[in-house]
Amino acid sequence: MMLIPSIRVGQYDVLTAGSFLALPGETSRIAIPLPVGALNFDFRMVTTDPPGETQINFENPEPNTLVITLTNWASPLGTTLTAPQHVGSFSGRTLYLLFSHHSLGAGASTGLFNYTFYLGAPVGSTPAS
Repeated sequence: MMLIPSIRVGQYDVLTAGSFLALPGETSRIAIPLPVGALNFDFRMVTTDPPGETQINFENPEPNTLVITLTNWASPLGTTLTAPQHVGSFSGRTLYLLFSHHSLGAGASTGLFNYTFYLGAPVGSTPAS
C-alpha cells in the first residue's frame, strides 16, 4: 500500500509539489493530468544583457496551456514568487501556483525549480480571508 499524504497550507490544499533541474535553453513543462488531456505549464527562462529587473509574464496561447516566461531570474541565491498565483481551475476549485528558481553553476538558464500547486475555494465562491 502506498501512503499519499494530505497536505494543507493555510486555506489551501496541496494538489502536487515537486522539483526538477531545468536544462539550459530548454522549455520545461509540468503537466497535470485531466480525464482528457492535461493542464500544461511551460516555463521559459530569459536573461537580458545587461541583466535588468526580475519579471514574470503569463501567456495562454491555447486552451489548457499557460506559458510562464521568467526574465532575469538567474540567481544562485534564488528567486521566488511571494504568494501563490491564481493560474486557473481544477476539479471545480481555484488552482494556484507558487514556485522558486535557484541557478546552478554557469549558465543563466540552468537551475533548480521547486513548485507547489494549491487548490483554493470552489470556483465562483468568495475566497477566505
